[in-house]
Amino acid sequence: KIMEEYEKKCIDILYSKGVDGILISPVSDRANLNYLEQLHHSDCPIVIFDRINNSVNTFKIGIDNKKAAKRATQELIDRNYRNILHITGLANGVTNERLTGFQEALKQNKIIFDETLLLRCDLSQIQIVEQQILSKLKELEKEQHRPDAIFTATDLLTNRTIGLLAQQKI
Repeated sequence: KIMEEYEKKCIDILYSKGVDGILISPVSDRANLNYLEQLHHSDCPIVIFDRINNSVNTFKIGIDNKKAAKRATQELIDRNYRNILHITGLANGVTNERLTGFQEALKQNKIIFDETLLLRCDLSQIQIVEQQILSKLKELEKEQHRPDAIFTATDLLTNRTIGLLAQQKI
């Protein structure tokens, strides 16, 4: 919520300075959408990229998250990885689409989706994300269910996970 409020203040500043338009990757797929659409229909075109919500009537630039995740997962499977830990957000549109693509690739390759290899992190609580990842890695190691690959659904999760793996010398 704090990030959404900060984002709105930044948008207000840009609009008050009379910019010709705004290119934005919103802080979430639901942040300030009504406000952005309202500006778009006034005199300030809005282009949303990265975190796209298709219900908003404005210009959008993005990828097919489901298809991209399916291709990335297939690449891991083609390299003989089968126990793939999927680290994702809670109920974010983009991360849900990526999880769906991940699951479709597993199913297509007759690999059963294992809930124990799924970690949903609360991306709005950044300070606990590393703890959640580290706890999951330790839990899987303890259970002799160590993943042979990790799929992270966002840049933030990728960076945090790589940092933790380096710290743990994994």
